[in-house]
Amino acid sequence: MWWDAERRCPSCGVAQCEYVGPEGAPADVREALLIAHGPARLRLAGPLGDPVAALRVLREGAGVSLGRSRELLADPREFGLIGTAVEMAYWRARLGERGVAAEVEEGFARAYRYVGPPELQELVTGGGSGGQRVRTAGEFAAWVDARTAAELAEPFTFVVDLGGALRLAPRRSEHVACAGGELVLGAGEVGFRRSGGGGQRAWEVETVSNLSTGYCPDVRSWPAVAAALDRIGLPYPGGFTHPVVFRRCPECGHCGIVREEHYVCVFCDADLPGPGHWNVDGVPPAQDAPLPAPGDTSRSRPDPGNPVALSGGPARVWWVRGQNREGWGTWGVRGWPGCRAGWCTRAAGSSWCGWGCRRPGRSWTSGCSTTGR
Repeated sequence: MWWDAERRCPSCGVAQCEYVGPEGAPADVREALLIAHGPARLRLAGPLGDPVAALRVLREGAGVSLGRSRELLADPREFGLIGTAVEMAYWRARLGERGVAAEVEEGFARAYRYVGPPELQELVTGGGSGGQRVRTAGEFAAWVDARTAAELAEPFTFVVDLGGALRLAPRRSEHVACAGGELVLGAGEVGFRRSGGGGQRAWEVETVSNLSTGYCPDVRSWPAVAAALDRIGLPYPGGFTHPVVFRRCPECGHCGIVREEHYVCVFCDADLPGPGHWNVDGVPPAQDAPLPAPGDTSRSRPDPGNPVALSGGPARVWWVRGQNREGWGTWGVRGWPGCRAGWCTRAAGSSWCGWGCRRPGRSWTSGCSTTGR
């Protein structure tokens, strides 16, 4: 399994594909895939005939201890493994090679990333930290028994993590801290109360909202919240008791709450997208510029030879489409960790040069004077 990234310059029409090779996608690339396409879930499709074979696949792929592989194996049997569609397809194929049937489910939820103040995200230590993860009725009973009457008198901060589990934290906790800085399927506030009479009154959800100014989830995140509550066997209302509509202003860029269906920005009075058009973290589709016609060399540049000679760090290869539609040119890249640069030439008589730096915060330049990330 490997990843690559494609780009097209809107000015000169040159297309690029960064081919990285057999390695896992970086965290930012994986996050972008989850946000753009949603997570996928892998579950075992039937009884586990050979647990040793399944353990071997998970251990080889995850590269972790036997104990952790057993935990991973418990997930697809009960709740499912979560990841990108490609990752889950890979696991399904590997399991199938060992005679373990599995199925992949897509389109069940949207992933939300933190969009609040950066300084709050920087306080998150990560490493699996966050709110109390509650996946079963027993885990909820243990958690609620440890809460004081004062705590239970007000709602709690919650998120639904990518695994579909509910995470709970005190009300004044930041949602990004509750989630450990990770992507979520839902976020908001939830309140609990005892239901019925007698000495064995059960717990139920009294109030639940999607109020999280850190993640700003859409009201359509409700199915993921309901599924997390179903797991722990709690009765709940038929939807958010306090739904919150978030929108980002297309004019000034501020994110705010729409009140009383008044879709107007409170900062600049511009119109906001209407019902059903959540846009807080939306990315407009890329507009592909047409490639030059075959034989068009008007944008080509002289071949400078190889002006860059770097040492240290692994080499990376970029495949770069040339000035016509008949082939691909190559850009041999050398670089040190964090920075890669090189040159290219070719494409049916046309030639051009390019160089770039991929250090965090820097820009890359290739084939023309346009720069971008």
